[in-house]
Amino acid sequence: MTDYSRLALMLHRVRSRGLFSSRSQRLATIVFVVSLIASFGIAVIFSSKPSKEPDSDSSDELSTASNESGGSTAMTVGDSPPASKPTAHEAIEFESSLPRLIHEQGYLSVTVHVALYDDGRNRKRALGDGSNPDANMYWGSRYGVDVHLTKDAGWTRVFKDRGDERRMIRRSVFHRRVDTNDAWMARTVEAPFDLYLLAVAWPNSRSVEATEQPLREALCGESTVISIDGRDIAFGAGSVITGFLGQNRLLTDYWDPFATLVGCRTPERQMGLFYISPRSAVLLHKPTLDHGLYSVLFARESITPEAYLLSGMLEGLASGELGEAFVTQAVKSYAKYQKSIRESQAKMVLMQ
Repeated sequence: MTDYSRLALMLHRVRSRGLFSSRSQRLATIVFVVSLIASFGIAVIFSSKPSKEPDSDSSDELSTASNESGGSTAMTVGDSPPASKPTAHEAIEFESSLPRLIHEQGYLSVTVHVALYDDGRNRKRALGDGSNPDANMYWGSRYGVDVHLTKDAGWTRVFKDRGDERRMIRRSVFHRRVDTNDAWMARTVEAPFDLYLLAVAWPNSRSVEATEQPLREALCGESTVISIDGRDIAFGAGSVITGFLGQNRLLTDYWDPFATLVGCRTPERQMGLFYISPRSAVLLHKPTLDHGLYSVLFARESITPEAYLLSGMLEGLASGELGEAFVTQAVKSYAKYQKSIRESQAKMVLMQ
């Protein structure tokens, strides 16, 4: 149906409803019809113009609307970003630092900050109690970080405490021995070395801080040293990779976590960063690269941020292959434990 046909049909409906029965009604109807014709004229003029094709290389748009009352901001996110890789310079800087650290200190470390899951409705269920890590979905449950790594992923817990019992309410350190292989030999690592992981549990009420903490470590040099069997192990800024696991608060309460980094010094070496969190790539991947960090693992779409994704990513590190291996190993773990997801689908969800 053309625009003119639609206009004729609407005029017919106006007449059929008896809107011309009195002088006042006729006057009101004339005003209505004139406005209607003008609207259709404008629509026809604009519809006759050729549409502009979008640029093929245009970036995804993220629009935010400020809340005048100072509360949470509403947000609309565009399509997920395409897969991208670190530049050759970035890859050399990050990857070349690992053999040097292994030769100097005999170990590598990784740090992960876990914001506990909170279902917000049925807090009686331990899985969804964001203040209790013991059985929380992301920490103490079957696929939580504190359980999965030791039961299914070949790690040994070598340290555990209650953090500061305020901001960080649990800390665990896990260890595994990494054997040399062809990939590590090609990187001049010819002997086995130790790999440590510090996992920090944050109450859900402090998930914003937990989201920002990896950035403070990677860009501001905040570090943590824990003594393991008489050996001081550096985490945070002392790790080669730091990151976050949990729900993405940026999807509901948008703020710029990079804007909070005030007075930070330039890091001495490039660190790896990951966010195992729903749609983390949409909001954090580009800023990660823009700030000179090495992208390890992000999610384009919604995911369940459980520990098998973390253990898969760590296999990419232990393999010595690095680069795409971080995603490849995480994809395998995701497909293994999420029975309804095939590897081909998982590749579309996860990215480096």
